[in-house]
Amino acid sequence: MRMSTILPGVLRRLRKPYRAVRSFRLWQRYTLRIFRGTARGTELPLRMAYAGKSNENRHWLVDRVFGDQVEIEHERRLWAVQAQAAVLSRRWDSDLAVCETLPPADESRVPSGSYLLPFWVELAMGITEADLKGWWERYRKIRSQIRRSGLSYAVRSDWAAFEAFYHTMYIPHIRHLYGPAARTAPYEYVRSIHEESLLLLAMQGDTPVAGILIDLEHREPVLRVHGVLDAAPQYVKAGAFSSLVLFAVEELRSRGFDRINFGGSRPILNDGPLHFKRLFRASVVEKPQPRDGDFMLTPRRDTPAVRQVLLANPFAFWRGKPLMDWAVFIDRRQLEAIDTLCDTLQHLAVAGLQTLHLHVFDAAGTDSLAEAAIPLAKSLGVPVRIDRWPSSAVIPCVPPGSLPQS
Repeated sequence: MRMSTILPGVLRRLRKPYRAVRSFRLWQRYTLRIFRGTARGTELPLRMAYAGKSNENRHWLVDRVFGDQVEIEHERRLWAVQAQAAVLSRRWDSDLAVCETLPPADESRVPSGSYLLPFWVELAMGITEADLKGWWERYRKIRSQIRRSGLSYAVRSDWAAFEAFYHTMYIPHIRHLYGPAARTAPYEYVRSIHEESLLLLAMQGDTPVAGILIDLEHREPVLRVHGVLDAAPQYVKAGAFSSLVLFAVEELRSRGFDRINFGGSRPILNDGPLHFKRLFRASVVEKPQPRDGDFMLTPRRDTPAVRQVLLANPFAFWRGKPLMDWAVFIDRRQLEAIDTLCDTLQHLAVAGLQTLHLHVFDAAGTDSLAEAAIPLAKSLGVPVRIDRWPSSAVIPCVPPGSLPQS
């Protein structure tokens, strides 16, 4: 066989693993930490193994899972592939395992019983006349509050206004919401984007009482960071915070934009920022593939603490490019009150999320689960898939289009 025939095939084989190594960045160093404490809001003991390099991911996850009752039992540095294997090994004997993925993460390779969660869930909405049909009427209560409080808005682009906003609105607001240890956008970040941004301020008379930073660098304007003057509750009650979105829509429409991006939020469906954005009918932005900072969540043991964490943290997760599903864990007693359960799920639903995976603790039989899926799918307008947890017996997905007519 001629060398000219063999060589291209050899080169292709050599190039393929090189690309894989380059893509997965296997040479990165991860930190493996074993956290021990109690599940947030309880006295139930819990151990979690976490492997990753993102401090931001780790901070908010530990806070959601443990709260203040936590300590680091073990810590070591490993190569990324070693950390991914170690976090699920029996050696660490954890109840929950969390591991950041390396892009491009492939959700089809996530082990059974694990979930690939996005680092951010990004939401956006159209602001054309057709998109906003009925939208203004829906928020007439906020508009009435704006009028009663004498609120208006002003747009600023000078650095002095940005600096005052950062120190007197944004920082106090975030620390009021999340405590003194809250992680905030760095001052350098705000300074770096201010030339491509505008600052929209809610005004009460001549006094700026709230503000939001709008990044105009991208195709869609992005709402970045926001805050209330000195985190004062009287301004929130006056509607200053809620007015920011309405004012932003009004201003951006006047500038010819037809869509607005609400930026990223944590993938926890009952988290405050995500819940606030969904109130304005924003929907999930489809992403081409999972990205750096996404993480795999694996409940490894069925313990009261693990159940408490799963009950308290419904989440969005990758199902297949570019779609996201959502998972909610419930107690079997909640199935006995379908109407109440429907209301609960309606408050968690975010437009653009696909199939609901409803996991029921200690469900008695598959017949009751199949019957429950029908009214839930009909109420939510999305496919519903119910299974017993921790059993792997999965009830077939019930698509809304196949529902019997009442």
